[in-house]
Amino acid sequence: MKKRENESLAGRVAKCIGIFFCVALGLIAVRSALWVTDNFGLINPEQLLLNVLMPAEGVSTDFVADYLATCLPLPLVVAAVVAICLADPLGLALKVQRKNKKNGQIKQFVFSCNGAVRRWGLAIGILLLVGGLGFGMLHLELPEYLKNRASPSSFIEDHYADPKQAELTFPEQKRNLIYIYLESVETSFLTQEVGGGKQVELMPGLTALAQEHLNFSNTEKLGGAVQINGTNWTIAAMTAHSLGVPLKLPVSSDAYAAYEDFLPGAWGIGDILAAHGYNQMLMVGSNAAYGGRDNLYTQHGNYDIWDYVTAKDSGHIPPDYLVWWGMEDQKLYSAAKEQILGLASRPEPFNFTMLTVDTHHIGGYFCDLCRQEHGDQFSDVMSCADRQICEFITWLSEQEFYENTTVIITGDHLSMDPTYFEDLPQGYVRTTLNVFINAAATPVNVHNRLFTTMDMFPTALAALGVQIRGDRLALGTNLFSQEATWPEIYGLEKFKTEVLRPSSFYDQKLLYGQ
Repeated sequence: MKKRENESLAGRVAKCIGIFFCVALGLIAVRSALWVTDNFGLINPEQLLLNVLMPAEGVSTDFVADYLATCLPLPLVVAAVVAICLADPLGLALKVQRKNKKNGQIKQFVFSCNGAVRRWGLAIGILLLVGGLGFGMLHLELPEYLKNRASPSSFIEDHYADPKQAELTFPEQKRNLIYIYLESVETSFLTQEVGGGKQVELMPGLTALAQEHLNFSNTEKLGGAVQINGTNWTIAAMTAHSLGVPLKLPVSSDAYAAYEDFLPGAWGIGDILAAHGYNQMLMVGSNAAYGGRDNLYTQHGNYDIWDYVTAKDSGHIPPDYLVWWGMEDQKLYSAAKEQILGLASRPEPFNFTMLTVDTHHIGGYFCDLCRQEHGDQFSDVMSCADRQICEFITWLSEQEFYENTTVIITGDHLSMDPTYFEDLPQGYVRTTLNVFINAAATPVNVHNRLFTTMDMFPTALAALGVQIRGDRLALGTNLFSQEATWPEIYGLEKFKTEVLRPSSFYDQKLLYGQ
């Protein structure tokens, strides 16, 4: 009899453990899916998987801590309670006594998990697991993704203008390029009066720069590039801007898992400028290895990399210094001035590319230059970023090399803060902001253009005075020209769908370089 009781206890414990893991995994799946959209907006499974596969060095520890704090404790506690209630591993019973008011008798009620509930406890746990995983997959649009994966397309192959074969004519005096990615900066941060989505003035400096110089817009007012999947996080955005293609996950993901080669079959602005004698540098305030950014720029243009690690090694910041994703923009701009002066002192033309970080979601980094002026931190950080970029542009305009230098300011992708833009006007289209300063070309039309960040590749070259035969490179179109972009020709939805479908051309030629 004692052996049977021991076996029964062992069985209950095993069932409790099984239920615990099923419920915990199901709840973690639900909470993780919600956390992903809370922190990154609506992303597809491909983007999520790419972020998992790519190098994670340099990721903000705040993100890891927030995920662990948000997605683990409550699911684990709930799972433990549910498992104990359904399996009752120790044969516990909850006794409740109740006194009858009429006759004074005491009745005892015993609650224990036995019978059908105990027999079906594991099945209930499995149902919760399946339900949680199902919610997560639907929330991240996995069915739609799998549907697209099952429908290959030749669109990229049919419309890809190979930059290696392009006929490019540079001006006799080659111009310098300063390409500034403002982390997550979009037109929505501007006021509704000028084409933005806010009622409060957050970025008056950038507004003035866009109005004074050149802005390609999707409307009659200030605007920018629409965003599609495959271009909507930093490394994917940089890929789109510089190579003119989205970042896509192949059927076999070993190339991204190893990540030693970054789209070796592609050819971008860095490759072109390097071939024409440019000195090139990428500067970021975080670890450039994060997301494979160092591979993109060293393999496509042999850029010198100046990042958070460089800042420590060179004594720009103390060895133990760490804020936000590495170091704040205040220090980044200071270092940028030094490095640009060094590049400008050399006889060759230069391409200096930098990425800010303070405006990264959620809430941004409130540095000692920021002011409490709008009632919420993200708005205050945006205004601070506006002042810093304008001060930097003012400094550039005072340098001798400025007249022969084209400056491009652009958001890398849309902000991923899920709640900050809930007050936008109905029907408002969010776009990444762009400003072209000292462009050596005159646009045919800057308004009511439908374009993506992939069009920035040939447009940036044209801004340097480079003539592009056919006005197309990769999947991008020169916006200075009269050529219609592919989204303008096919419509945005068809373009988005076709570009993101599996492409043997993309996998074999661009990804593997065959």
